Amino acid sequence: MRHLSVKHLAACVVIAILLGVAVGQAAAAKYPTRSIDLVVASAPGGGSDIMARNIVAVIEKLKLLPQPVTVVNQPGTTKTYPAVARKAPDGYTFCIGNENLLTADLQMRAQKVAGFSAKEITLIARLAMDTNTVSVRPDSPYKSLADFLADAKKRPGQIKVGGSDIGGVDDTMLLKIEQATGAKITYVRFKSGGESMAAFLGGHVDVLAANPSEIAAQLEAGKVRPLAVTADERWKQLPNVPTLKEAGVNVVVRPFRGVFGPKNFDPEALQVLRDTLKKVSDSKEWEEMYLDKHMLKRAFLAGPEYDKFAADEYKWWEDAYKSFGLLK
Repeated sequence: MRHLSVKHLAACVVIAILLGVAVGQAAAAKYPTRSIDLVVASAPGGGSDIMARNIVAVIEKLKLLPQPVTVVNQPGTTKTYPAVARKAPDGYTFCIGNENLLTADLQMRAQKVAGFSAKEITLIARLAMDTNTVSVRPDSPYKSLADFLADAKKRPGQIKVGGSDIGGVDDTMLLKIEQATGAKITYVRFKSGGESMAAFLGGHVDVLAANPSEIAAQLEAGKVRPLAVTADERWKQLPNVPTLKEAGVNVVVRPFRGVFGPKNFDPEALQVLRDTLKKVSDSKEWEEMYLDKHMLKRAFLAGPEYDKFAADEYKWWEDAYKSFGLLK
């Protein structure tokens, strides 16, 4: 039998202790241990990109995470959303997602294209509510929404309204208004909010469908006059603008802004991200840097409450698509 010397025994004990410490430290390592990717399904400079960069800025300013969050731009919701949904649910990839999470799902259903389902993701948190506006130029003869709708009934299809999507907020808002009132307009779709604004200011369309952030600069310059907002109550930054309901049109459209990740998201990572984003949402930095600047409403939701909100919104959009004949 081989006998170990005292020195050998001591060395073994030291090695065992060091190994135990290393294993203990590895076991105790908490999320996140490396950089996290925050994916944006649009090019730099758009609304989702601005939101993502403000989330990162607040996290960094308040030192809320021990590892960096990196914004990754991957334009194209129909490609990016399915790609994010298929990522490993380890907490190191999440994505900006607003109501187009729901419309992307519905549009794929309408086109009978597989690839993305809003039911196959993890809703991490809602961070803000948005609204939409029906706006005109200051010299427009329409002094109210009622004026605009009366003319649209009198001259069906002759009034051009500019917007920046098909099957999204601008388009759906106008179709719902048509259904509710019997008015008929011609919708002119542009590639972006910037393009539709340029056409509007140039007199190529009579009315503009746009969110408050898209009209903010021109509103301050006195070149835009909102007639109504789509929220269920008056908007903080537009207190003198009536809601559609106040203007006699029973329509409410509720755009929202949040983040999501793959299905079966790691529970520890999910809780860390939700806690972090709640701190972001509660901060004065978030209000000053993002909400007020872009005319949004603080509206944090997470967990079952956010799941229910999204399910209700999905049903609203699904019913809208069916009523337009876009979905059977």
